[in-house]
Amino acid sequence: MKTTACCSGISFESCRFFRNSDVIYDEPLFFIASRQSPPVARLLLKPLEILKATDTAGNVEYVEGTDFELDKTTGEVTLTAGTKIRFLNETELYPDPEAPHSYPKKRNSKKYMLHSEDAFFTTFQPRFTYRHGGYDSLLPDSGYGSLPALRTKLEKRGKIIIAVFGDSISAGYNASGFMGIAPQQESQHGLFAAFLREHYKTEVILRNFSEGGKTAAWGNKNILRLLNVEESPDLFILAWGMNDAGCKVRPEVFVTQIREQMFLLNGKFPNAEFMLLSSMTANENWDYVKNEYLDSYGEGLKTLAGNGVLLADVTPAWKAVVKRKGFMSLTGNGLNHPNDFGHRIYANIMINAILNNKSGVENE
Repeated sequence: MKTTACCSGISFESCRFFRNSDVIYDEPLFFIASRQSPPVARLLLKPLEILKATDTAGNVEYVEGTDFELDKTTGEVTLTAGTKIRFLNETELYPDPEAPHSYPKKRNSKKYMLHSEDAFFTTFQPRFTYRHGGYDSLLPDSGYGSLPALRTKLEKRGKIIIAVFGDSISAGYNASGFMGIAPQQESQHGLFAAFLREHYKTEVILRNFSEGGKTAAWGNKNILRLLNVEESPDLFILAWGMNDAGCKVRPEVFVTQIREQMFLLNGKFPNAEFMLLSSMTANENWDYVKNEYLDSYGEGLKTLAGNGVLLADVTPAWKAVVKRKGFMSLTGNGLNHPNDFGHRIYANIMINAILNNKSGVENE
């Protein structure tokens, strides 16, 4: 179990990401060159000006006109011939099976995928801070259901205890704080808790029981680890799906397993409420995970949302960002984990789901 205290090592403004600001902080780009074009990547929003560009750790600064060129109309950033920014050629995304950072396999192919669980991808993801012209209705609605008891307690500044149960994404894999590298950003749940502390000026205790490589079925069999907590949680966050999709678990079975987890937890903690998270999608070129399963899981989770159960629907929002930026600028391992920016996407979808359901009425 990991206890998270704060959003360490990175400014809270940077953590907020989608909050009310005309600046995007530390947005990563993964530059890919092809035979037809120089290394290029696309910013999420239409930029008005680049304020800063650095490596992931913030130690090396890159200069517009020297290291990169910006197209303000398209948001595309193109590397110059003499750039200091690292990039990969298209072919390097599919290394030989015996090569370092290779993992089986590309969909409909014998080729392997580029993969790493260490800091490898961060060395190819420089960060851009820029002023933008607006959000352009980027994200679809992400909240379904309501958490009236949690909201009341937050507004009264009561201490909040949150317990998280999920897979490697919820465990924090590939967030820089999880890996112990600069800038030491917390994962999604740490950022979410940091927002609640800041916004409601109250104490928030976060306990994370997530474990990498696991499915919702494993969660059902190991739910006792949550039932033995010393203090009763106010909110359980249940976040499964990626490994379930890899195991081809049918959507109706997945939803039943989540319902069973809620039932078991309610038996001991009748006053607790639930936030359910749908999952980010995997690299669409990876053979193991079929993203259509994740779409179906999210739709199924909507049927569980209601009074005391809030779905933070990550899947459609994640897909919208991938469509703008491409998966490689959002991933920490090349296959199915988010990088710092991806964890911030998660956190802000959770925040938006909380803030946009003040009335307790489910979004349509």
